[in-house]
Amino acid sequence: MQTSSTTDSATAINFKRTTSKFQEYDIRKGTFLQGEYVMFTIGTEADDGTTYKVQRTDDDIYSLRKLMMVATPHVMVPPLPKKTLKTAPKKIHKRQRLYQRFVNAVHKSEILKTSKAFFNFISMSERNEWLQAVKTSERTKIFDLVTDDG
Repeated sequence: MQTSSTTDSATAINFKRTTSKFQEYDIRKGTFLQGEYVMFTIGTEADDGTTYKVQRTDDDIYSLRKLMMVATPHVMVPPLPKKTLKTAPKKIHKRQRLYQRFVNAVHKSEILKTSKAFFNFISMSERNEWLQAVKTSERTKIFDLVTDDG
């Protein structure tokens, strides 16, 4: 039986100390059906000087957790708060703090930190790229992830 290690699925942040910070947020007007939504700006920095800056919504963060749970069923993925879309500043600050806790916990796990889903989440500066990566990952069937060798 073969298993893969973090060296087999190398990303630019493998075995590096990294940190992400929810720097700011912006309340944006959505479409008629969508309403307002919050866009968080997340900055990530590795100890080798590599930096990334992305903008993500609440839905993006929940999609990340879902993808990581499917990709790494043997690892406990940190929890997220109950999904709410309230745009009151006090509620947004609380969500931002809880999302920060989630990302900090991911950074502590070498397996989660180096997962393709997390790397795409922190490195794809264009949100449309991230959404396309999520769609592609969701179309991947679970039996495509499992090989004959295990």
